[in-house]
Amino acid sequence: MSSIKESLQKKIESQINAWEKEIESLEVESEKELARSNEKEAEAELKREFADRINALKSNIDQAQGKLSEAQDATESKLEQIMNDIKGWFD
Repeated sequence: MSSIKESLQKKIESQINAWEKEIESLEVESEKELARSNEKEAEAELKREFADRINALKSNIDQAQGKLSEAQDATESKLEQIMNDIKGWFD
């Protein structure tokens, strides 16, 4: 069971890292787009769009960290439940 647990934990940690990198990339992209924007309305819309995308990723990271905590002391059946819960993250 520990190999399943370790594998699951590594998958979750890897996904968290991928989301964190995506956030960094979005922040850089946001700065570039905002620098090019001349209009206040367009600027506000860009800020909102990037903020929404970044907040969604941060929410995913929070959920993943919760699942990571759950996995640490999980039984085999709980590990299976966690794997089913996070299946969509890797599609």
